[in-house]
Amino acid sequence: MSTAGEPRPSGNHCADALSVLDSLLARPVEDLPPDQVYNTLVEASRCLVKLRDSLIARKRSGEAGVAATLEHVNTALSVTDGAEFPLVGIRRKQVESTLDQLRTLLEDVESRT
Repeated sequence: MSTAGEPRPSGNHCADALSVLDSLLARPVEDLPPDQVYNTLVEASRCLVKLRDSLIARKRSGEAGVAATLEHVNTALSVTDGAEFPLVGIRRKQVESTLDQLRTLLEDVESRT
């Protein structure tokens, strides 16, 4: 577990993004105000950015095997960002695709710890 001031492990950022996106799809999105949908997707994007930044730091420090994971996170981030900009609601398929990618990524991160 991290102490105050320490960055959290990458798996936590991934789990945070999963939780945010799962909560979004668990509700009838059509009934939510557009700003709430947008803010939820922004929150998920922020979790993914933290994960990406953590992976970049690990890659720069010479940790092996991080490049492929970083590529997957960048893809998930791109898909999530694209889901933020429909005229109404969300692009559900894109959010579901991101969730699938993050579940796979989280399993990978957890298997290494």
